[in-house]
Amino acid sequence: NVSEELETLGYSKECDIMLLAPKDKARAHYGRPLKLAPHTAIRHGMRVMSLSILDVGRATPFATYGEVNAYDVAVDDQKWLPRLVVSSPYLLHGFSGGPLVSVDTGEMVGVNGRTRYDDAVQIPFALPSEAIRALLPRLVNPGRVHHGSIGAKLEDGPDATTLAINGVVAKGPADGKLKNGDLITMIDATPVQSLFHAELRILASVPGATMRFTGTRDGKPFEVELTLASLDNE
Repeated sequence: NVSEELETLGYSKECDIMLLAPKDKARAHYGRPLKLAPHTAIRHGMRVMSLSILDVGRATPFATYGEVNAYDVAVDDQKWLPRLVVSSPYLLHGFSGGPLVSVDTGEMVGVNGRTRYDDAVQIPFALPSEAIRALLPRLVNPGRVHHGSIGAKLEDGPDATTLAINGVVAKGPADGKLKNGDLITMIDATPVQSLFHAELRILASVPGATMRFTGTRDGKPFEVELTLASLDNE
């Protein structure tokens, strides 16, 4: 029985992911480790396969094949996740939590997550590898991972090095400090790389941590420091 052989370390309810380890440390070397694919390696049309164990009693492996249909796409009802991989493999019950692997390189592109249905058409999503990389240091600690939140929605700005504020949560960390239309150029004195990396930075943060945002408002420079709230409260 798999549940008797494995123990749960850290887990994230928001990201639908947990880290498991063998209870018998002598068996820790069993299995084949998968290398996490870099963010830049994931591309539209990449051939992938989803792996899972449906019959946990017999540990029978299953796999489905497809390709990455989209990347860096937001999902309104999954606001806590950074940009997602959308893949075409048909995911059956039991695939959630399994790896999404590149057919060509064998690297792990992401972890299969929730499946969304639009007009009865199944649209499977996966948490991308860079998000997993950002979360791993916290998942190795027992218990639930709580994610920080700035209480504002970020979106792409007018150029690749700028983010824009488009929505502020009332009574949240950004309320009264950030406004719609603000342009963010630096986070914690680090120039903006992309919306994807900014979302990862926030996802990997903890409630109570501080983040400093630098940018322009109506053409004038500004800087604010936010104390992050918890996604649990949104």
